[in-house]
Amino acid sequence: MAFIGQLPEGPMKKWLHHQCFTNCFQILSNSISAVITYHNPENRPQNSGICVANHTSPIDVLILACDNSYALVSSQIGSVLNWNTSIFARPPRSDSPTAA
Repeated sequence: MAFIGQLPEGPMKKWLHHQCFTNCFQILSNSISAVITYHNPENRPQNSGICVANHTSPIDVLILACDNSYALVSSQIGSVLNWNTSIFARPPRSDSPTAA
Protein backbone atom coordinates (compact mmCIF):
# COMPACT_ATOMS: atom_id res chain seq x y z
CA MET A 1 0.00 0.00 0.00
CA ALA A 2 3.00 2.29 0.45
CA PHE A 3 3.58 2.48 -3.30
CA ILE A 4 0.15 4.07 -3.83
CA GLY A 5 1.36 7.23 -2.07
CA GLN A 6 4.10 7.61 -4.68
CA LEU A 7 1.60 7.78 -7.56
CA PRO A 8 0.56 11.18 -8.97
CA GLU A 9 -2.75 12.60 -7.71
CA GLY A 10 -5.73 11.72 -9.84
CA PRO A 11 -8.72 9.41 -10.24
CA MET A 12 -6.56 6.31 -10.72
CA LYS A 13 -4.78 6.89 -7.39
CA LYS A 14 -8.10 7.42 -5.58
CA TRP A 15 -9.59 4.28 -7.12
CA LEU A 16 -6.53 2.18 -6.32
CA HIS A 17 -6.42 3.47 -2.72
CA HIS A 18 -10.11 2.67 -2.23
CA GLN A 19 -9.69 -0.85 -3.63
CA CYS A 20 -6.60 -1.61 -1.57
CA PHE A 21 -8.03 -0.11 1.64
CA THR A 22 -11.35 -1.94 1.50
CA ASN A 23 -9.81 -5.24 0.38
CA CYS A 24 -7.33 -5.19 3.28
CA PHE A 25 -10.12 -4.65 5.79
CA GLN A 26 -12.27 -7.33 4.13
CA ILE A 27 -9.41 -9.81 4.56
CA LEU A 28 -9.09 -8.80 8.22
CA SER A 29 -12.84 -9.24 8.77
CA ASN A 30 -12.69 -12.67 7.13
CA SER A 31 -9.96 -13.65 9.58
CA ILE A 32 -12.43 -13.23 12.45
CA SER A 33 -15.23 -14.90 10.43
CA ALA A 34 -17.32 -11.73 10.33
CA VAL A 35 -20.53 -11.78 8.31
CA ILE A 36 -21.35 -8.13 7.66
CA THR A 37 -24.77 -6.93 6.50
CA TYR A 38 -25.32 -3.21 6.00
CA HIS A 39 -28.88 -1.99 6.55
CA ASN A 40 -30.31 1.23 5.14
CA PRO A 41 -27.58 2.00 2.58
CA GLU A 42 -29.37 5.26 1.74
CA ASN A 43 -28.11 6.64 5.09
CA ARG A 44 -24.45 6.19 4.12
CA PRO A 45 -22.41 9.37 3.75
CA GLN A 46 -22.20 10.69 0.20
CA ASN A 47 -18.92 11.40 -1.61
CA SER A 48 -18.19 14.49 0.45
CA GLY A 49 -20.12 13.45 3.54
CA ILE A 50 -18.94 12.81 7.07
CA CYS A 51 -19.55 9.70 9.13
CA VAL A 52 -19.57 10.37 12.88
CA ALA A 53 -19.54 7.62 15.47
CA ASN A 54 -18.98 8.10 19.18
CA HIS A 55 -16.85 5.67 21.20
CA THR A 56 -15.72 3.52 18.31
CA SER A 57 -13.79 0.39 19.12
CA PRO A 58 -11.27 -1.31 16.82
CA ILE A 59 -13.96 -3.81 15.77
CA ASP A 60 -16.27 -0.90 14.79
CA VAL A 61 -13.51 0.53 12.61
CA LEU A 62 -13.01 -2.89 11.01
CA ILE A 63 -16.70 -3.21 10.17
CA LEU A 64 -17.00 0.35 8.80
CA ALA A 65 -13.84 0.09 6.71
CA CYS A 66 -15.06 -3.05 4.90
CA ASP A 67 -17.65 -0.96 3.08
CA ASN A 68 -15.90 2.31 2.26
CA SER A 69 -12.63 4.10 2.93
CA TYR A 70 -13.09 6.63 5.70
CA ALA A 71 -10.77 9.13 7.33
CA LEU A 72 -10.60 8.12 10.98
CA VAL A 73 -9.99 10.59 13.79
CA SER A 74 -9.51 9.67 17.42
CA SER A 75 -9.57 11.64 20.64
CA GLN A 76 -7.20 11.07 23.54
CA ILE A 77 -9.20 9.26 26.20
CA GLY A 78 -7.48 7.43 29.03
CA SER A 79 -7.89 3.91 27.70
CA VAL A 80 -5.44 1.05 27.33
CA LEU A 81 -5.54 1.26 23.52
CA ASN A 82 -4.70 4.99 23.48
CA TRP A 83 -1.97 4.48 26.07
CA ASN A 84 -0.46 1.73 23.93
CA THR A 85 -0.65 3.92 20.82
CA SER A 86 1.02 6.84 22.57
CA ILE A 87 3.90 4.60 23.70
CA PHE A 88 4.65 3.53 20.12
CA ALA A 89 4.29 7.08 18.76
CA ARG A 90 7.06 8.46 20.99
CA PRO A 91 10.53 9.01 19.52
CA PRO A 92 13.25 6.76 20.98
CA ARG A 93 15.10 8.03 24.04
CA SER A 94 18.59 9.38 23.44
CA ASP A 95 20.08 6.86 25.90
CA SER A 96 18.32 3.96 24.16
CA PRO A 97 20.59 1.50 22.29
CA THR A 98 18.26 1.67 19.27
CA ALA A 99 18.46 5.48 19.04
CA ALA A 100 20.35 6.70 15.98
